[in-house]
Amino acid sequence: MGLNKNLDVLEIATRFKNSVYPSCETQGECINASVELANLLVDAEFNASPVSGTFNGEGHTWISVFIDDEEWYLDITADQFGSYPSIILCLLKDLDAEIVFD
Repeated sequence: MGLNKNLDVLEIATRFKNSVYPSCETQGECINASVELANLLVDAEFNASPVSGTFNGEGHTWISVFIDDEEWYLDITADQFGSYPSIILCLLKDLDAEIVFD
């Protein structure tokens, strides 16, 4: 597994979130945040794109990023749903939430 690549993605996501959303208020910002962060990741040569669907039954947008041919779920706005962390980066298959792709 590409641990260094995972850390690179996490660092880019953390820096982006801290600079654009320093107050951690991300309610209603998932589309803008996901598009902008996906563009930064593509500029850093990652295969990343925003994805829309539902997260635990609510409309939401997150980022799909491929690291070493595995699809990862990256979300910097899931904290708006309550008990989720500020930034989620995990293998899509290991995500502890119900997601549905549009």
